[in-house]
Amino acid sequence: MTRLVLVCAAAAAGALLLAGCGSRTSEDAIEVVKDYYAAINTGDVDTAMTYVARQALFANPTGVYRGAGAIRTFIESSTGITQELSNFRAKGGRVAYDYRVVQKATGEVLDEGTDGLTVVRHRQIVFDGTEADEGGGG
Repeated sequence: MTRLVLVCAAAAAGALLLAGCGSRTSEDAIEVVKDYYAAINTGDVDTAMTYVARQALFANPTGVYRGAGAIRTFIESSTGITQELSNFRAKGGRVAYDYRVVQKATGEVLDEGTDGLTVVRHRQIVFDGTEADEGGGG
């Protein structure tokens, strides 16, 4: 009986710890997204790629990019635009946000929405696109 009580107490403590970690996980995921896009906006591809998982999937109006190599090539070809993100909403590693894609030279808004989504696991981006893209990869 004592052993059962200890096991139950340990399980309850573990559940409380996990519940408490949820907000930290969300904060960490938002930080990764902000740092990744800050690197993108300054043209620092090497730093941006430190946040991208090897088998990541990125989906956007220009196509679907699978794996770090394809994503690097896409990023390197996407100079001249800025990604503006706001209104972050996170649950665990799922970070939703409002976004605007702006042409640097003219200020023209190329795309915008309220359903941007980046999924982060272990401080690595495994998916980047919109909530509609998440299930089918574009």
